[in-house]
Amino acid sequence: MYSPRYATSRALVIGIDRYEHVSPLGFAVSDATGVASALLAHGFATENTTVLLNEKATREAIFQSYMHFTQSTCEPDDRLVVFFAGHGHTVYFSSW
Repeated sequence: MYSPRYATSRALVIGIDRYEHVSPLGFAVSDATGVASALLAHGFATENTTVLLNEKATREAIFQSYMHFTQSTCEPDDRLVVFFAGHGHTVYFSSW
């Protein structure tokens, strides 16, 4: 019988408070930092956890970090947690 477990746990945690063209946020970085701390406290290894905050959370850095995790040594029983705290964008669909 299959027993679910994770061979390796990886995390990409992103928090952005400061933006160039929109109003700043007050808690996204602290939320991301808290999530990263919780993951590390519950078995995620430091070398498998990437935290990108504010200016370091560029499109390129996020993409490269994600691709590193997904293309490196991912196996079927591995997990990747992606957490994003920051401004979002709402898209309305007229057919809904």
